[in-house]
Amino acid sequence: MNRRDPLILVVNPGSTSTKVAIFKGDKEVVSENIEHPKEELARFDRIIEQKDYRRKLVETVTDKLGIRLSDINIVVGRGGALKPLEGGVYRVSEKMVKDIESGKTQEQHPANLGAVIAYEIATQIGAPAYIVDPISTDEMSPVAKLTGIPGIKRRSLTHALNVKACARRYAREAGMNWLDLNIIVAHLGGGITVNAVKNGRIVDVSDARQDGPIAPTAAGKVPGPELARFIRKSNLTEKQLVKFWFGKGGGVALTGTDNVRELLARKKKKDKQAELFIDALTYSVAKEIGALSTIFRGNVDAIILTGGLAQSSELTEAIKRYVEFISAVVVYPGESEMAALAEGGMRVWNGEEKEKLY
Repeated sequence: MNRRDPLILVVNPGSTSTKVAIFKGDKEVVSENIEHPKEELARFDRIIEQKDYRRKLVETVTDKLGIRLSDINIVVGRGGALKPLEGGVYRVSEKMVKDIESGKTQEQHPANLGAVIAYEIATQIGAPAYIVDPISTDEMSPVAKLTGIPGIKRRSLTHALNVKACARRYAREAGMNWLDLNIIVAHLGGGITVNAVKNGRIVDVSDARQDGPIAPTAAGKVPGPELARFIRKSNLTEKQLVKFWFGKGGGVALTGTDNVRELLARKKKKDKQAELFIDALTYSVAKEIGALSTIFRGNVDAIILTGGLAQSSELTEAIKRYVEFISAVVVYPGESEMAALAEGGMRVWNGEEKEKLY
């Protein structure tokens, strides 16, 4: 086989599904999305316990697709919420796997399974296993992390894979080097992050799970004194509060649903609750874009809107009206995580980028 055209197996575990794809070089050959019934996942107390169940399904899919594992040259898994790491392509090591299996990572996240499944399959066939731009990509400065309460720091947990892939794509289409650009990327989904990408690094993040915009499943920024009163009155445990903040907050708490299509339809029917939430979502995303533009002192090369919600022109146009005075607004609907994972493996294979060690 031509060294420039390796066969790459990509494994991307999500909360209720596992995406599997085979690429020849950076071209997708075949893919499948394995849906996991809730009753199946309910059998497992911890996410890591799903590993063998999901891995067997991945191998079954490759057989069905007519791909022999022994023909695979590279295995790439989704990178999860590991310890804080710089972005890049990381060789999956035994230490990384042990940290995930022992729970030493920042939080339990289905994406962590990507590294473990990739490692086991790659070890079996004698191929390298990688993760690319994990969720815990941390390139923020101490200044960006500092808060006014000792011991509390802002964390960098973001859609790093898609954010960096979009920044690279924009630069490629514009005929420029992404390492020379200042780009703001808003990933719009159930959770929302707004990212300042400076010279290829995510130097600041506004995250709906922390102090960012309101989102369909996340509360976003909440006034501290009011939050303290809410905690006292609700008697929620720490675990319950975190689950409410990200999972049952935002649109779910305010409107009863995280389905933005439904909320847009309700808005058209003059549903005041839905209208207020949708307007608050676009307003708060735009406000965070404006705030992050100050990091670049207004010198922003592009603003990118991406993620599942970017498929709605109503939402993207509303945000655009707020921020287009700052810079050109580009919309990349959906996400291209599978291609971004394969491209990361290809960059190492071709010597364009050095693999990093965990």
